[in-house]
Amino acid sequence: MEKVKQLFDAIVGADAWYIAGSPLLGNITNVDEPNSDPENEVLYFTWVGDEEGTEFSERITEEDLANAIVDGNTITISDPNGDFDIQLYRLAPVEIDLAPPSSASRDDEERKAQDHDRASLFMQELLDAVETLSGIAEQHGARTLADLMYLQNAILSGGFIDHYPEESKVLEIASGLPSGGQWSKFITVEYLASET
Repeated sequence: MEKVKQLFDAIVGADAWYIAGSPLLGNITNVDEPNSDPENEVLYFTWVGDEEGTEFSERITEEDLANAIVDGNTITISDPNGDFDIQLYRLAPVEIDLAPPSSASRDDEERKAQDHDRASLFMQELLDAVETLSGIAEQHGARTLADLMYLQNAILSGGFIDHYPEESKVLEIASGLPSGGQWSKFITVEYLASET
């Protein structure tokens, strides 16, 4: 009787019932509490069984529940016409927000798009100005090439890079590009303290 009551409660407590093979969810149209009578019809399911809309039904007795096989969320009821599978589901509410996005999020999206365009322009100007990126490293050192890559990332993120003129020519190269004045704004010049 305990299994019957547990299955009955689980089925009745579900938010939705899917009957295997049905294109739609099923319905419980009649519910009677278990009373320890194996012939007691405790549940009466109806569902659409095919694409044409043919309606089917199944009466579930306490004996059916006692002999049911449970696998996860599926309960299989043995039936002379073939096994009858019921899958139980809980439904979760869906929140619908029709409010327009805040101006802050629109501004942030626009800023990110502008930063992306700006970083792409920087890289295009840099590639147009040099024969190869490895040529920058050969002529000005690996630090300069690395600083140029950091500069592109700073432009993309709206940040800046520190520039040490004794170690890198990033400011010299960036300033020499067609939009050099714009790129210089992303470079902070730092001088190393001389050791005496």
